[in-house]
Amino acid sequence: MIVRWSVIVPALLSLSTVGLLALIANHLINDSNDSTQERKRAVYMFSEVHSETKSEMNICQTRECSAVAEYIRNSIDSSVNPCDDFFTFCCGGWIRRNPIPKSYNDYSTFTKLSKVIEGELRDLLQASNMSHEDPRNEALVKTRDFYRSCMDEKEIETLGAKPMLDFIQQIGSWSICQDGSWNKSSWDIHEVLQRLQSSYYPASPFFSVEVTNDHLNSTKHLIKVSTTSTTDKWRF
Repeated sequence: MIVRWSVIVPALLSLSTVGLLALIANHLINDSNDSTQERKRAVYMFSEVHSETKSEMNICQTRECSAVAEYIRNSIDSSVNPCDDFFTFCCGGWIRRNPIPKSYNDYSTFTKLSKVIEGELRDLLQASNMSHEDPRNEALVKTRDFYRSCMDEKEIETLGAKPMLDFIQQIGSWSICQDGSWNKSSWDIHEVLQRLQSSYYPASPFFSVEVTNDHLNSTKHLIKVSTTSTTDKWRF
């Protein structure tokens, strides 16, 4: 039997080429299927729970849970494919509904929440009568009195600089008091700083003192003495 290599070799090469192409095509098809499945899985995770599993899951149905779910639903942008732009998919709705105010450099959920809390605190301090107000609640009484004193512009204009001058005299006086209490020769900066640090903490004029963790050993504490924002401004 005579083997004609001129015929067999081309045939083997052709079969090898066809087989290789088949393997490549199969790999591409599997990758495409995997990618499609991943996309479906990502969309499914952020879509409604399948109706067949709702009865098997303990889903919160309270008013608060519904409000949170509605907030999350309004915050996402379902028109965006999460596999293409996950950030816009998650936050696009919130960004569209909450443009940055002109007086802000940035705006986030924390900024918005802070403004809401500030408004609620202002309403609490401005309320004349509260059903749960307890005269024995000294902290609340002091806070409301302090707030009202800051907002009483008529009284502030009437008093003028007197409260500030009285305070300066109390901590050691100064020449601007013009009441004869200032004595340059007997004035001691160390005594004044000691009085400020002990009586008016954390109002630190030149340096701050605090207890902090040891960065090299978290089981120990250190007394930290550092410059304040006031002294930082003096640097050139």
